[in-house]
Amino acid sequence: MTTANRYTTTSTAVARTRSLGRRVAKLLRAGDVALLQGPLGAGKTAFAQGVGAGLKVEGPITSPTFVLMALHEGGSLL
Repeated sequence: MTTANRYTTTSTAVARTRSLGRRVAKLLRAGDVALLQGPLGAGKTAFAQGVGAGLKVEGPITSPTFVLMALHEGGSLL
């Protein structure tokens, strides 16, 4: 596994984590895969919800902690 595109950050609030997710969504292209890694309470769900909002995904974005892969359809990539 390459780490060329690895990014690590620390957020101090849920709203900031969601905001970061919305900004990252603007960088994603069709076929991209994002791996969220972190302990319980790290902010993976808030980040995923921000990405979903940024992509205009309809429906709930649930916790990715115990999910191997989740497909969210209906969003838009420019």
